[in-house]
Amino acid sequence: MLKSHREIIDLLLAAASKPQATWPELNGDIQPALNVLNSTRRAASYLWLQSRYDLSQNQPKQAMDDALAMIALGRHAAQRNLLVCRLVADGVENIGIDRIAAILPSLPKELVKTLPDRIAKLPPMPDGKTFMAGEFAFAQKTIRAQKVPGALIDVLGPFYQNIGEAWSLPPAEFSDKLDAEVAKMMLNPFAKTIAPSLKRPQETEYALQAKRALLNTAIDMTTSGEAALTKSKDPEGGQPFTSKPAPHGYTLVSKVRRSDKPVTLTIGE
Repeated sequence: MLKSHREIIDLLLAAASKPQATWPELNGDIQPALNVLNSTRRAASYLWLQSRYDLSQNQPKQAMDDALAMIALGRHAAQRNLLVCRLVADGVENIGIDRIAAILPSLPKELVKTLPDRIAKLPPMPDGKTFMAGEFAFAQKTIRAQKVPGALIDVLGPFYQNIGEAWSLPPAEFSDKLDAEVAKMMLNPFAKTIAPSLKRPQETEYALQAKRALLNTAIDMTTSGEAALTKSKDPEGGQPFTSKPAPHGYTLVSKVRRSDKPVTLTIGE
């Protein structure tokens, strides 16, 4: 199966070095984006399988390249700046981070030392302000395509901007900010419709920020020893992460919670 998809995998590996994806204009129709997202999930699965196969063939660098390409794939999807694309992107990046953590103990130390620089050079995840600006622009086109007065969305420009600026806040603070912004627009039905769809994705993305930090700590511990754990900084409270044994390694634990469970990262498989 992997051999039959080798061309796709090679293209995904090549794309990982590209900072920006160029997406066609949707013109208010979400379906083309959804079609691409279905392919994105499949492509991430190919890379995950390829990483496992490469490691089984004693090719640790290739296994690491595959996992990094998964993160790049997710971030390229997110660059469409639509909520549904960002949800898929966050899921793909989560799997990529889990894969890197799983193979860390199997990687030569010289390869692990290159990881921070390689991760830093991956395609950027658009910030909240850019993301919400994309959502706003799409909403403006969608409402006009449906022959509904555009002013109902146009007036929400400050709402989208303020929510975008608050996107990286801890979930409780973001929720309060979102409620406050909705209160300013109580007579606008679209503001009240949009708001509930944002709280859970923002919580998910805040958890992803914590997972990135956990991965950075795992890399430091792999190259510098367990003392690196004491220098880590949890996004929730600023104290070091905690560690507990796992069947084939250890698990780092954050105080950041998602669905009322702590965000964790298990190293080793």
